Amino acid sequence: MKISYLSIAIALAVLSANNTALAGVYMDGENIYKGQRGDPATYTQGIYIDVGTGASFIEDESTSNSSGRIATSSDAKILGRGEIGGFISDFRGGLEYTYRTYDFDSKAFNGSGTLVSTLNRTVDIHTGMLNGYYDIPTGTLLKPYLGVGVGAAYISGTTSNDETFFAAQGIAGLELVLDTSVSLYADYRYTYIDAEYQVTAGGIGSNNTELSSSNATAGLRFRF
Repeated sequence: MKISYLSIAIALAVLSANNTALAGVYMDGENIYKGQRGDPATYTQGIYIDVGTGASFIEDESTSNSSGRIATSSDAKILGRGEIGGFISDFRGGLEYTYRTYDFDSKAFNGSGTLVSTLNRTVDIHTGMLNGYYDIPTGTLLKPYLGVGVGAAYISGTTSNDETFFAAQGIAGLELVLDTSVSLYADYRYTYIDAEYQVTAGGIGSNNTELSSSNATAGLRFRF
């Protein structure tokens, strides 16, 4: 039986289209592949490095009494972070460093509401964390993850001497796999720091602002 050249051309075109569709990055269960199906799986264990930036928010604080009121506020500030660690399947653990800086604006009012004094001060916070994560498998290239961390925060610029305090955080985020070794991530981190920024105004009292923060971060994750 003869096979026409048209039939052969159609068959080759279909085969070429199927190969092209399978040539990208895809996920099969927990494993991420690149190239043809059947290629060795990667991305199941190894080392990862995160680099990222974001915005950090500290809640405003106001203290009032019969003598007056002290209010302290801080605008959202840019943070920078990096992390290095290891992963096995859906679990990761790493060491994280984050730098944050805040410009605090404090105002003191007397009992009649008249502004009597102001204070502006920059506070720098360096945190080191040991983090653990669970990457929730979805069978797709978009994976949510949850994490917790404990560590320490070194604080400079407050009214007291520079000191180190206990710190901890909770993490929730999403990772979008771009390649077998590169991902985009975005997450929310609530960072607790066992310290306060204190402002005192004579005749009125003091105002303590917690240095715990809400942080929105995004960046790149490299796996090796």
